Amino acid sequence: MAIRVAIGNPKGGVGKSTTAMMLAEGVALRFGARVLVLDMDPQAMATKILIGQQALHEYRSQDRGLSSLLNAWAKGRKADISRHIVPASDIIELRDRSNDIGSVDIIPSDPELLKDLGELQTIIGRVRRKQRVDALLATMFAEELSRIDRSYHLIIFDCPAGPVPLALTSFRLSNHVIVPTNLEQNSYSTLVDFWRLILSEDLGLSERLRVHILVTMYQSINPVQRQMLDHVRAGAYELNAVYRAIPHSTALQRAQMHPGTGAFRSAREKYEGAIDEVFALADTMFDRLELEGAP
Repeated sequence: MAIRVAIGNPKGGVGKSTTAMMLAEGVALRFGARVLVLDMDPQAMATKILIGQQALHEYRSQDRGLSSLLNAWAKGRKADISRHIVPASDIIELRDRSNDIGSVDIIPSDPELLKDLGELQTIIGRVRRKQRVDALLATMFAEELSRIDRSYHLIIFDCPAGPVPLALTSFRLSNHVIVPTNLEQNSYSTLVDFWRLILSEDLGLSERLRVHILVTMYQSINPVQRQMLDHVRAGAYELNAVYRAIPHSTALQRAQMHPGTGAFRSAREKYEGAIDEVFALADTMFDRLELEGAP
């Protein structure tokens, strides 16, 4: 059975999609894991960096992806999640499905969801009154994921910012939550509120979910950030922090620029000097997520 991980934070712009990309490709390369990414964010950043803008448009024209899946389900048709799974990653080592190196798939999102979500929620609320949309979505996804669960070692939900239905759905479905955060003065107080108000009091998941705080976009030359990271490592705020921070680097920014449909590159060509950070994250999270099933 696959381990399910939501990557979420109530704040935007903290590196959630970058973390999803690094974790998915890192554990696939390092441990031969089969990974599925569900891009639950209508901004579709994980989709854009893993399959590219052109492929996003192609799958939209084929009526495949999260938007099509949700529309079918809201209108009473079968969701059939397997139909919406497509190969991801532009790393050439991960494209040969005949080897044991691992693989990355994705259910792509689509910016069209930004205008569709309101109507979808209205349809769902009209048909299924007095029931929370996120709870209904979680029930549907749980049933669909059970059909494909054994095909993967790790399922990653890339969540939108804020306590919106698609983010709450992802938390309900997960065993773990990775919370990327930058080191700003108010970041950790926001995370404490996120844990207490959303995960614990609203969803009642604090006993089941393990939360891992991951410092991202870290600048070692910044004395304030260095001091805050020391506090994090010392156990400040009683949050379960990952010891190693993800640096703010040009190499990681370039790695997010997809070369286009049909264009592949090696892992070292993609990540350049940041490849060690990818492998370090994979090593750390392999142990924390207890991914023993991966080869």
